[in-house]
Amino acid sequence: IFGCKGGSKKYSRINDECSLGRLRNKLWTEESKYEHNSENLANYVYADRYENGTEESGDGYKYRGRVLIQLTFRTNYKGFTISHNKKHPKDIQDFEKNPELVATNYKYAVEAAFYFWTSRGIDSVSDGVAEDDVEKVTNLVNGGANGLPERIEKFKLAMELI
Repeated sequence: IFGCKGGSKKYSRINDECSLGRLRNKLWTEESKYEHNSENLANYVYADRYENGTEESGDGYKYRGRVLIQLTFRTNYKGFTISHNKKHPKDIQDFEKNPELVATNYKYAVEAAFYFWTSRGIDSVSDGVAEDDVEKVTNLVNGGANGLPERIEKFKLAMELI
């Protein structure tokens, strides 16, 4: 996902290469630092994006995806803090300072997922009954089609159950 343009489906194990080109060169040149090390990997791939600091700051791992919809990046933890405190003035929290709260408290986890959903305007593109809605939602959540085939399969299963 993080090493090849076009994601993991564009990676060839046979020649250890990406058919559309490489992303994030250090994943190739410093493989032992990132392979099987989620903290180093997150710090690298999420560095200098959406108000995260440099790789050395540790923000990538600190603001990694958590909860039901994977709240990721300092910007989103900051936005959730503002939203929560506005709605719950008797329960002031700082999720930017303490991002683990969304992972350790179910109430905050659910609220964070709803915050993310509404802050992206996902309701406006989805009526929840068509496969093309799954693609639109995936784009708003991920900024692309990462994981789309699996999401469509899960969507079809859920629709059968409903």
